[in-house]
Amino acid sequence: MKQSYTRFTMKKGLRFLVFACMLFGSVFYSCKKPAVDTETASSTDNAVAEAEFTAVVPSTNSRAVSTKGISGSKLASANGPYIYIDSAIAGSLWPRRIWFDFDRDATGSPLPSGTLDIDGRTRKGRLSMLLSSAWVSFYPSKLKIDSFVNYSSNGAAYSADSIVISKNDSVLTCTVNNGICVYSGATLKWSCQRTFTFFNSGKLNEFVQVTGSANGVSSANLSYTSVIRTALIKYKTCPWICSGTVAISPSGLSQRIIDYSVNSGGAHTGDCDNYVSLTMNGSTFIFQTD
Repeated sequence: MKQSYTRFTMKKGLRFLVFACMLFGSVFYSCKKPAVDTETASSTDNAVAEAEFTAVVPSTNSRAVSTKGISGSKLASANGPYIYIDSAIAGSLWPRRIWFDFDRDATGSPLPSGTLDIDGRTRKGRLSMLLSSAWVSFYPSKLKIDSFVNYSSNGAAYSADSIVISKNDSVLTCTVNNGICVYSGATLKWSCQRTFTFFNSGKLNEFVQVTGSANGVSSANLSYTSVIRTALIKYKTCPWICSGTVAISPSGLSQRIIDYSVNSGGAHTGDCDNYVSLTMNGSTFIFQTD
């Protein structure tokens, strides 16, 4: 039987009708229908957090290996953002504090509208990170993103206590501690443990495979956990996750499945688009991320 889909947009809040109990008959008799599980905030909020926090790690890695003073061997990219080393701990000593300024281009000139990044997302504000040693491929290193200054991506504001990234050749492990995202007037909390495996590194068709788990508190103040069931695929030049599945388990409710591989009609294409499916209680809905 062909699967039917219902499409919703994030601008409408991605909330579904909650069916109330109905009273009928005389004052001596009433009937209460079982509660219907229509909670979707945990799934849609997780998709919003996943999109940018998943993008931060590969983009940071790409800039770290291509910037003089970080890798110790290569020149900075001609594309934004403006990258500079904190003068207080610059020079030949490690650790070094690095700043990515998305409000200025690679030459330092102001960008009032922010940086249109290589993945198609518009970023504003600044990120600061502390590197333990040179960020090169042939030995392990660690960096910690510990400062978000008015940082946003496609209009959504992001911050975290820290994002700790450890690298060993083409594999990075990442922990997001107490991440926060504010979008469309909603606030959500998100933390995760992730493993990123890079393919075609340094090339235009570079992509990363992501596995791991996360937990959060939705904009509706409901706690939940998530586990990546099928590895997420994120291409360097695409703003969105192209494929992979995530199982969402809201507190006290049934598990939901998010699938990033679908298009607007629900077909599994793996294309670079922002369509995502949500399957819960036997029904599948299509929605769009930012």
